[in-house]
Amino acid sequence: MSIIQGNALTSKNASLPDTVVRLRDARFGRIVDTQLTDKSGLFAFKVVDPGSYVIEIVSPADSTVLAASQLISINAGEALSAVVKLPFQLAPFAGVLEQTTSEIVAVTSVAASSGIMSATITRQAEPVSP
Repeated sequence: MSIIQGNALTSKNASLPDTVVRLRDARFGRIVDTQLTDKSGLFAFKVVDPGSYVIEIVSPADSTVLAASQLISINAGEALSAVVKLPFQLAPFAGVLEQTTSEIVAVTSVAASSGIMSATITRQAEPVSP
């Protein structure tokens, strides 16, 4: 058997204590184990068969997946570490007035880390006077 351990983080790299994380078998989509992180945001799945997995941070209210790790491939007898991090979230109505370069970079980074291969960000054209 193998071990997958790691930590759950906020988008600002702070620990996520007492947070529900679960281990999902990527081959079959089934949930293998569910745990609560400790006070430092750490977790460990100690009895893991060789294979490919994803670790998910889950909302305790409705089991919605809030974040997922990269694909983890583990062999017999290995001990691997993983980090699961909540995505960056824009404030409500951000971009309604204008997007800054840093916001555009942040949105593009989140899209890339979520597996989106391309994104188009457009600005609304300034009104043109006749």
